[in-house]
Amino acid sequence: MLPLPEVGERYNEMFINFKLDAEKGEGPDLAEQYEVRAYPTYLYLDSEGNPLHRAVGYFSPSAFLAHTDQVDTLVDDEHSLAKFNSAFERGERDRDFLRNYIKKRKELGLNNDEVMNAYFFQLSWEDLDKTEELEFLAGMMNGTNNNALQFLMQNFGGIAESTQRVSAPNLFSLLIESSANSIKADNPLASKQSLDFAEKLLPHVGKQEQRRFYLYGFAYQKAVKDTSGIKKGGKALTGNLMEIPLDTIYKEDARRYEEVIAPFKNGEQDSTQIEDFEEQKKFIKNIYSREISSDLYEAAKTYSESLAENDPALRDALKWATRCDELMPNTQAIKELIIELKAQLAKE
Repeated sequence: MLPLPEVGERYNEMFINFKLDAEKGEGPDLAEQYEVRAYPTYLYLDSEGNPLHRAVGYFSPSAFLAHTDQVDTLVDDEHSLAKFNSAFERGERDRDFLRNYIKKRKELGLNNDEVMNAYFFQLSWEDLDKTEELEFLAGMMNGTNNNALQFLMQNFGGIAESTQRVSAPNLFSLLIESSANSIKADNPLASKQSLDFAEKLLPHVGKQEQRRFYLYGFAYQKAVKDTSGIKKGGKALTGNLMEIPLDTIYKEDARRYEEVIAPFKNGEQDSTQIEDFEEQKKFIKNIYSREISSDLYEAAKTYSESLAENDPALRDALKWATRCDELMPNTQAIKELIIELKAQLAKE
């Protein structure tokens, strides 16, 4: 599980290490219990299964070892999650306590709706006029079923622009995830509300977040057969991608490849420590082409699945799919989509 000796020695000394596939066996239940949303996620638990620390993503050996120092200081911490849980269950509702409890659950990636509601209930209108209070609510939010989120979104346009800018990324991420979960639960009304709230935040988030908005919006629009929304989303997602010359795309592919591979060329990183490195190299040779092709394909595929066969917008979808084929030749799914779109257009 921990192939590097210096890492394995430290972790085996401090912990009982266990690797789990979140899609098999007891994995899905444990992933739900500990609210695991990204992979890889490293959970550091006490002897009773209470989370002490959470780390998400890939780390260098030194960074991975640094987590052990953090956990070491938390084992007997008076602010451990177990002690917070116990005090809250006993009825502790001091505002400073609730703020710290909210922070702890956010830090551990755990839903904090119940605590957030208890805290929000104590706030006066005067409190809710304070920038620092609004930023705390928005920044510490880690769930969507609480009154504080409803207040923030209904009054978002009226709060200071600086607070909007600081608050938007965390709120946006929560709302997009909530929309997706609502669709899975066959609750399109809740999904629509989350998307409507998230749309208010679009001016304050980056391009990747905006991309997620349109992709997740497709899921809702397909579910309720909102063809006008699908067309709007398709145009927004593809934007000016068709206007980018192929040679510009290929040059950017090369630049990104060199940027990724540079640490291995100069010896900063050791490729022998990375499983399937040669296969990964093939993947990163056309990163930018893949990004563009992905968005064009999603829009074209959604049009094909959702629009009537006589809808002129399918011509746009065929252009998008054809560009995908130029960027990612020999991709079976793209070729099949082109055949399907041509068949649909033949019935106009």
